[in-house]
Amino acid sequence: RRNTAQIVNIFFNLLSDNHSLFVHRMIGDKMGTGGSPGYRYLHDTIREDYRIFLDFFNLSSYMIPRWHAPKLSQEMKDKLAVHFTDPEEERRFAERRLAATKENE
Repeated sequence: RRNTAQIVNIFFNLLSDNHSLFVHRMIGDKMGTGGSPGYRYLHDTIREDYRIFLDFFNLSSYMIPRWHAPKLSQEMKDKLAVHFTDPEEERRFAERRLAATKENE
């Protein structure tokens, strides 16, 4: 399941790639508007350096194993907890969490 930032990044990359191909079909390797290198410039901007939300792609580099994380106080656990007003929503959340836990085992 993807979050909104990932979806925006995917569509932005698709848009960039499609635009780059369109420009290549229309002007070939000629100079682009504003004096840019045209297609070559657009094609190069699809690289990793131009990703939006780059921090999300690098986030796993900073994750530490759960066993190494410090223990949370009960007060902090309560602050971070998810609170529901609808019992049905709480049941669905618990089922999803259980399924995710089983997948990770």
